[in-house]
Amino acid sequence: MQKEVFLVKCHEYLNDHMKEDEKLTFEEEVMKDLEKKQILDHYSLMWEEPVRLAVRMEKDNNNRKWKGILGRYYESDNQVNADSTFKVETKTRKKTFPFLGWSKSINIAVSIFLLAIVGLKLLYNDVSNYLNEINRREVVVTDIGERREVYLPDGSIVTLGPKSTLEYFYSNKVNKRNVSLIGEGVFKVHHDRLRPFKVKTKGIETEVLGTTFRVKAYEDENVAIQLKNGKVAINLQGKQITTLRPGEKVIYDAENHKFTRGYFKSAEWKAWEDNKLYFSMTSLETVINSLEKYYNYTFEIDESVADYVVMGQFNVELTIEELLDIISYSADINYKIIEEKIIIRAN
Repeated sequence: MQKEVFLVKCHEYLNDHMKEDEKLTFEEEVMKDLEKKQILDHYSLMWEEPVRLAVRMEKDNNNRKWKGILGRYYESDNQVNADSTFKVETKTRKKTFPFLGWSKSINIAVSIFLLAIVGLKLLYNDVSNYLNEINRREVVVTDIGERREVYLPDGSIVTLGPKSTLEYFYSNKVNKRNVSLIGEGVFKVHHDRLRPFKVKTKGIETEVLGTTFRVKAYEDENVAIQLKNGKVAINLQGKQITTLRPGEKVIYDAENHKFTRGYFKSAEWKAWEDNKLYFSMTSLETVINSLEKYYNYTFEIDESVADYVVMGQFNVELTIEELLDIISYSADINYKIIEEKIIIRAN
Protein backbone atom coordinates (compact mmCIF):
# COMPACT_ATOMS: atom_id res chain seq x y z
CA MET A 1 0.00 0.00 0.00
CA GLN A 2 1.39 3.44 -0.89
CA LYS A 3 1.98 5.98 1.87
CA GLU A 4 -0.59 8.46 0.50
CA VAL A 5 -3.32 5.84 0.58
CA PHE A 6 -2.24 4.70 4.07
CA LEU A 7 -2.48 8.29 5.38
CA VAL A 8 -6.02 8.54 4.03
CA LYS A 9 -6.87 5.31 5.84
CA CYS A 10 -5.35 6.70 9.04
CA HIS A 11 -7.53 9.78 8.65
CA GLU A 12 -10.66 7.62 8.26
CA TYR A 13 -9.65 5.42 11.20
CA LEU A 14 -9.01 8.30 13.62
CA ASN A 15 -12.17 10.12 12.60
CA ASP A 16 -14.24 6.97 13.15
CA HIS A 17 -15.27 6.89 9.49
CA MET A 18 -14.61 3.16 9.19
CA LYS A 19 -17.00 0.33 9.85
CA GLU A 20 -16.07 -2.09 12.62
CA ASP A 21 -14.91 -4.84 10.27
CA GLU A 22 -12.84 -2.31 8.30
CA LYS A 23 -11.23 -1.11 11.55
CA LEU A 24 -10.29 -4.65 12.52
CA THR A 25 -8.77 -5.28 9.10
CA PHE A 26 -6.89 -1.99 9.27
CA GLU A 27 -5.56 -2.70 12.78
CA GLU A 28 -4.37 -6.16 11.74
CA GLU A 29 -2.59 -4.64 8.77
CA VAL A 30 -0.89 -2.03 10.97
CA MET A 31 0.26 -4.58 13.56
CA LYS A 32 2.02 -6.61 10.85
CA ASP A 33 4.08 -3.65 9.66
CA LEU A 34 6.33 -1.77 12.11
CA GLU A 35 6.73 1.23 9.82
CA LYS A 36 2.96 1.58 9.43
CA LYS A 37 2.50 1.30 13.22
CA GLN A 38 5.02 4.09 13.79
CA ILE A 39 3.28 6.27 11.23
CA LEU A 40 -0.11 5.68 12.83
CA ASP A 41 1.26 6.37 16.35
CA HIS A 42 2.88 9.59 15.21
CA TYR A 43 -0.22 10.59 13.28
CA SER A 44 -2.40 9.83 16.34
CA LEU A 45 -0.31 12.18 18.48
CA MET A 46 -0.61 14.91 15.87
CA TRP A 47 -4.33 14.33 15.65
CA GLU A 48 -5.19 14.01 19.35
CA GLU A 49 -2.82 16.54 20.99
CA PRO A 50 -4.81 19.64 19.93
CA VAL A 51 -7.97 18.04 21.31
CA ARG A 52 -6.36 17.16 24.67
CA LEU A 53 -4.87 20.65 24.92
CA ALA A 54 -8.21 22.24 24.13
CA VAL A 55 -10.02 20.16 26.77
CA ARG A 56 -7.38 20.98 29.40
CA MET A 57 -7.50 24.69 28.66
CA GLU A 58 -11.26 24.64 28.64
CA LYS A 59 -11.17 23.13 32.14
CA ASP A 60 -8.79 25.91 33.23
CA ASN A 61 -11.19 28.48 31.85
CA ASN A 62 -14.07 26.88 33.75
CA ASN A 63 -12.00 26.93 36.99
CA ARG A 64 -11.23 30.63 36.57
CA LYS A 65 -14.90 31.38 35.98
CA TRP A 66 -15.90 29.44 39.12
CA LYS A 67 -13.25 31.18 41.21
CA GLY A 68 -14.46 34.53 39.97
CA ILE A 69 -18.00 33.73 41.00
CA LEU A 70 -16.90 32.64 44.47
CA GLY A 71 -14.69 35.73 44.86
CA ARG A 72 -17.48 38.11 44.00
CA TYR A 73 -19.76 36.26 46.44
CA TYR A 74 -17.34 36.59 49.34
CA GLU A 75 -16.59 40.26 48.57
CA SER A 76 -20.26 41.12 48.52
CA ASP A 77 -20.73 39.59 51.98
CA ASN A 78 -17.41 40.90 53.32
CA GLN A 79 -16.64 37.30 54.30
CA VAL A 80 -13.45 36.61 52.46
CA ASN A 81 -11.84 33.58 54.07
CA ALA A 82 -8.14 34.10 54.70
CA ASP A 83 -7.57 30.31 54.54
CA SER A 84 -9.24 30.06 51.15
CA THR A 85 -7.06 28.56 48.46
CA PHE A 86 -8.89 30.48 45.77
CA LYS A 87 -7.21 33.50 44.25
CA VAL A 88 -9.70 36.03 42.99
CA GLU A 89 -8.96 37.45 39.51
CA THR A 90 -9.62 41.17 39.57
CA LYS A 91 -8.79 41.65 35.82
CA THR A 92 -10.36 39.94 32.85
CA ARG A 93 -7.70 38.15 30.81
CA LYS A 94 -7.93 38.44 27.09
CA LYS A 95 -7.95 35.13 25.21
CA THR A 96 -4.95 34.93 22.98
CA PHE A 97 -6.50 32.19 20.85
CA PRO A 98 -9.73 30.12 20.74
CA PHE A 99 -8.52 26.72 21.79
CA LEU A 100 -11.52 24.74 20.64
CA GLY A 101 -11.56 26.63 17.36
CA TRP A 102 -7.84 25.96 17.00
CA SER A 103 -8.50 22.24 17.47
CA LYS A 104 -11.09 22.29 14.75
CA SER A 105 -8.77 24.28 12.53
CA ILE A 106 -6.08 21.66 12.99
CA ASN A 107 -8.55 18.99 11.94
CA ILE A 108 -9.58 21.01 8.90
CA ALA A 109 -5.96 21.76 7.98
CA VAL A 110 -4.95 18.11 8.21
CA SER A 111 -8.03 17.13 6.19
CA ILE A 112 -7.14 19.65 3.50
CA PHE A 113 -3.58 18.37 3.53
CA LEU A 114 -4.77 14.79 3.03
CA LEU A 115 -7.17 15.85 0.32
CA ALA A 116 -4.30 17.66 -1.40
CA ILE A 117 -2.22 14.47 -1.26
CA VAL A 118 -5.11 12.47 -2.70
CA GLY A 119 -5.66 15.14 -5.36
CA LEU A 120 -2.01 15.07 -6.36
CA LYS A 121 -2.14 11.29 -6.47
CA LEU A 122 -5.22 11.37 -8.72
CA LEU A 123 -3.52 13.97 -10.93
CA TYR A 124 -0.42 11.79 -11.11
CA ASN A 125 -2.59 8.81 -12.06
CA ASP A 126 -4.36 10.86 -14.74
CA VAL A 127 -1.05 11.97 -16.24
CA SER A 128 0.36 8.44 -16.05
CA ASN A 129 -2.74 7.00 -17.68
CA TYR A 130 -2.57 9.64 -20.42
CA LEU A 131 1.09 8.90 -21.12
CA ASN A 132 0.44 5.16 -21.10
CA GLU A 133 -2.46 5.65 -23.49
CA ILE A 134 -0.59 7.72 -26.05
CA ASN A 135 2.43 5.40 -25.93
CA ARG A 136 0.47 2.17 -25.99
CA ARG A 137 0.50 0.21 -29.22
CA GLU A 138 -2.09 -2.37 -30.18
CA VAL A 139 -1.09 -5.56 -31.98
CA VAL A 140 -3.55 -7.59 -34.07
CA VAL A 141 -2.54 -11.03 -35.36
CA THR A 142 -4.57 -13.21 -37.72
CA ASP A 143 -4.39 -16.98 -37.92
CA ILE A 144 -4.08 -19.29 -40.93
CA GLY A 145 -6.99 -18.68 -43.31
CA GLU A 146 -8.36 -15.84 -41.16
CA ARG A 147 -9.42 -12.41 -42.32
CA ARG A 148 -10.21 -9.62 -39.91
CA GLU A 149 -11.37 -6.02 -40.13
CA VAL A 150 -9.53 -3.65 -37.81
CA TYR A 151 -10.99 -0.21 -37.04
CA LEU A 152 -8.21 2.23 -36.23
CA PRO A 153 -8.67 5.18 -33.80
CA ASP A 154 -8.49 7.75 -36.62
CA GLY A 155 -11.42 6.18 -38.52
CA SER A 156 -9.35 4.18 -41.01
CA ILE A 157 -10.22 0.52 -41.67
CA VAL A 158 -7.77 -2.29 -42.35
CA THR A 159 -8.78 -5.70 -43.69
CA LEU A 160 -6.05 -8.07 -42.63
CA GLY A 161 -5.24 -11.20 -44.61
CA PRO A 162 -4.25 -14.53 -43.04
CA LYS A 163 -1.06 -14.93 -41.00
CA SER A 164 -0.64 -11.17 -40.73
CA THR A 165 0.39 -8.83 -37.93
CA LEU A 166 -0.70 -5.19 -37.64
CA GLU A 167 0.66 -2.83 -35.01
CA TYR A 168 -0.72 0.67 -34.41
CA PHE A 169 -1.11 3.36 -31.76
CA TYR A 170 -4.04 2.64 -29.44
CA SER A 171 -5.07 6.29 -29.02
CA ASN A 172 -6.07 8.89 -31.58
CA LYS A 173 -4.42 11.51 -29.34
CA VAL A 174 -1.10 10.61 -30.95
CA ASN A 175 -0.13 13.23 -33.50
CA LYS A 176 1.18 10.66 -35.98
CA ARG A 177 -0.72 7.93 -37.82
CA ASN A 178 1.97 5.28 -38.16
CA VAL A 179 1.25 1.55 -38.44
CA SER A 180 3.46 -1.42 -39.19
CA LEU A 181 2.48 -4.54 -41.14
CA ILE A 182 3.83 -8.01 -41.67
CA GLY A 183 1.62 -9.96 -44.04
CA GLU A 184 -1.23 -8.63 -46.13
CA GLY A 185 -3.82 -5.92 -45.70
CA VAL A 186 -6.13 -3.57 -47.58
CA PHE A 187 -6.16 -0.05 -46.11
CA LYS A 188 -9.09 2.36 -46.40
CA VAL A 189 -7.49 5.47 -44.96
CA HIS A 190 -9.54 8.25 -43.40
CA HIS A 191 -8.57 11.58 -44.97
CA ASP A 192 -6.59 13.92 -42.74
CA ARG A 193 -4.46 16.46 -44.58
CA LEU A 194 -2.60 17.43 -41.41
CA ARG A 195 -1.56 13.88 -40.47
CA PRO A 196 -0.24 11.61 -43.22
CA PHE A 197 -0.96 7.91 -42.79
CA LYS A 198 2.17 5.74 -42.99
CA VAL A 199 2.47 1.97 -43.35
CA LYS A 200 5.92 0.59 -42.55
CA THR A 201 6.87 -2.90 -43.68
CA LYS A 202 10.22 -4.55 -44.43
CA GLY A 203 12.03 -1.23 -44.81
CA ILE A 204 9.38 0.27 -47.11
CA GLU A 205 7.11 3.13 -46.04
CA THR A 206 3.85 3.86 -47.86
CA GLU A 207 2.61 7.39 -47.12
CA VAL A 208 -0.89 8.68 -47.87
CA LEU A 209 -3.40 11.30 -46.75
CA GLY A 210 -6.57 9.39 -47.57
CA THR A 211 -6.97 6.54 -50.04
CA THR A 212 -7.46 2.78 -50.55
CA PHE A 213 -4.50 0.55 -51.21
CA ARG A 214 -3.26 -2.98 -50.63
CA VAL A 215 0.05 -4.02 -49.12
CA LYS A 216 1.38 -7.55 -49.35
CA ALA A 217 4.59 -8.06 -47.40
CA TYR A 218 5.05 -11.55 -46.01
CA GLU A 219 8.47 -12.48 -44.69
CA ASP A 220 9.10 -15.00 -47.48
CA GLU A 221 7.90 -12.78 -50.35
CA ASN A 222 8.68 -9.51 -52.08
CA VAL A 223 6.73 -6.43 -51.02
CA ALA A 224 3.81 -5.63 -53.34
CA ILE A 225 1.78 -2.42 -53.10
CA GLN A 226 -1.35 -1.80 -55.19
CA LEU A 227 -3.31 1.46 -55.31
CA LYS A 228 -7.05 1.41 -55.97
CA ASN A 229 -7.78 5.13 -55.57
CA GLY A 230 -6.06 8.27 -54.34
CA LYS A 231 -2.31 8.70 -54.38
CA VAL A 232 0.54 7.23 -52.35
CA ALA A 233 4.25 7.91 -51.98
CA ILE A 234 6.70 5.03 -51.60
CA ASN A 235 9.64 5.84 -49.33
CA LEU A 236 12.80 3.93 -48.59
CA GLN A 237 14.98 4.96 -45.62
CA GLY A 238 13.20 8.32 -45.42
CA LYS A 239 13.68 9.09 -49.11
CA GLN A 240 10.81 9.12 -51.62
CA ILE A 241 11.39 6.54 -54.38
CA THR A 242 8.22 6.83 -56.41
CA THR A 243 4.52 7.65 -56.30
CA LEU A 244 1.58 5.52 -57.41
CA ARG A 245 -1.67 6.42 -59.14
CA PRO A 246 -4.87 4.34 -59.24
CA GLY A 247 -4.37 0.98 -60.98
CA GLU A 248 -0.59 1.03 -60.47
CA LYS A 249 1.53 -1.29 -58.36
CA VAL A 250 5.11 -1.52 -57.24
CA ILE A 251 7.09 -4.61 -56.25
CA TYR A 252 10.14 -4.30 -54.05
CA ASP A 253 12.79 -7.00 -53.95
CA ALA A 254 14.41 -6.38 -50.56
CA GLU A 255 17.22 -8.85 -51.18
CA ASN A 256 18.38 -7.11 -54.36
CA HIS A 257 17.08 -3.62 -53.44
CA LYS A 258 15.14 -3.46 -56.68
CA PHE A 259 11.84 -1.74 -57.49
CA THR A 260 9.53 -2.83 -60.31
CA ARG A 261 6.61 -0.62 -61.26
CA GLY A 262 3.61 -1.68 -63.32
CA TYR A 263 -0.18 -2.19 -63.40
CA PHE A 264 -2.46 -4.74 -61.80
CA LYS A 265 -5.71 -6.17 -63.16
CA SER A 266 -9.02 -5.11 -61.68
CA ALA A 267 -9.93 -8.83 -61.54
CA GLU A 268 -7.12 -9.34 -59.01
CA TRP A 269 -8.54 -6.67 -56.70
CA LYS A 270 -12.06 -8.07 -57.15
CA ALA A 271 -10.81 -11.53 -56.23
CA TRP A 272 -9.39 -10.16 -52.98
CA GLU A 273 -12.73 -8.50 -52.14
CA ASP A 274 -14.53 -11.81 -52.83
CA ASN A 275 -12.04 -13.72 -50.65
CA LYS A 276 -10.61 -15.66 -53.55
CA LEU A 277 -7.08 -16.57 -54.54
CA TYR A 278 -6.06 -15.05 -57.86
CA PHE A 279 -3.18 -16.41 -59.94
CA SER A 280 -2.13 -15.10 -63.34
CA MET A 281 0.87 -16.87 -64.86
CA THR A 282 2.05 -17.55 -61.32
CA SER A 283 4.73 -20.12 -60.55
CA LEU A 284 3.59 -23.21 -58.64
CA GLU A 285 6.13 -22.40 -55.90
CA THR A 286 4.47 -18.99 -55.33
CA VAL A 287 1.03 -20.62 -55.37
CA ILE A 288 2.12 -23.05 -52.65
CA ASN A 289 3.40 -20.16 -50.53
CA SER A 290 -0.07 -18.63 -50.73
CA LEU A 291 -1.82 -21.91 -49.92
CA GLU A 292 0.23 -22.27 -46.73
CA LYS A 293 -1.38 -19.09 -45.43
CA TYR A 294 -4.91 -20.39 -45.98
CA TYR A 295 -4.58 -24.10 -45.16
CA ASN A 296 -3.02 -25.67 -42.12
CA TYR A 297 -0.58 -27.86 -44.03
CA THR A 298 3.11 -27.82 -44.78
CA PHE A 299 4.12 -28.45 -48.39
CA GLU A 300 7.01 -30.28 -49.92
CA ILE A 301 7.39 -29.51 -53.63
CA ASP A 302 9.75 -31.15 -56.08
CA GLU A 303 12.11 -28.67 -57.75
CA SER A 304 11.20 -30.05 -61.16
CA VAL A 305 7.67 -28.63 -60.87
CA ALA A 306 8.41 -25.42 -58.92
CA ASP A 307 8.29 -23.28 -62.09
CA TYR A 308 5.05 -24.73 -63.45
CA VAL A 309 2.60 -21.94 -64.25
CA VAL A 310 -0.86 -21.67 -62.66
CA MET A 311 -3.77 -19.45 -63.75
CA GLY A 312 -7.25 -18.96 -62.34
CA GLN A 313 -9.30 -17.92 -59.33
CA PHE A 314 -9.87 -20.27 -56.42
CA ASN A 315 -12.40 -20.01 -53.64
CA VAL A 316 -10.66 -20.43 -50.28
CA GLU A 317 -13.76 -22.21 -48.98
CA LEU A 318 -12.75 -25.24 -51.06
CA THR A 319 -11.03 -28.06 -49.23
CA ILE A 320 -7.33 -28.45 -49.94
CA GLU A 321 -8.06 -31.68 -51.83
CA GLU A 322 -10.63 -29.95 -54.09
CA LEU A 323 -8.27 -27.07 -54.80
CA LEU A 324 -5.27 -29.31 -55.58
CA ASP A 325 -7.42 -31.46 -57.84
CA ILE A 326 -8.21 -28.38 -59.95
CA ILE A 327 -4.57 -27.25 -60.03
CA SER A 328 -3.27 -30.74 -60.90
CA TYR A 329 -5.31 -30.82 -64.13
CA SER A 330 -3.69 -27.66 -65.51
CA ALA A 331 -0.19 -28.01 -64.02
CA ASP A 332 0.17 -31.77 -64.69
CA ILE A 333 1.16 -32.67 -61.14
CA ASN A 334 0.08 -35.15 -58.49
CA TYR A 335 -0.02 -34.76 -54.74
CA LYS A 336 -0.04 -36.95 -51.66
CA ILE A 337 -1.30 -35.99 -48.20
CA ILE A 338 0.43 -37.55 -45.20
CA GLU A 339 -1.20 -36.27 -41.99
CA GLU A 340 -0.52 -32.48 -42.09
CA LYS A 341 2.04 -32.58 -44.90
CA ILE A 342 1.39 -32.42 -48.65
CA ILE A 343 3.98 -33.72 -51.11
CA ILE A 344 3.75 -32.47 -54.71
CA ARG A 345 5.49 -34.27 -57.56
CA ALA A 346 5.36 -34.35 -61.34
CA ASN A 347 3.06 -36.89 -63.02
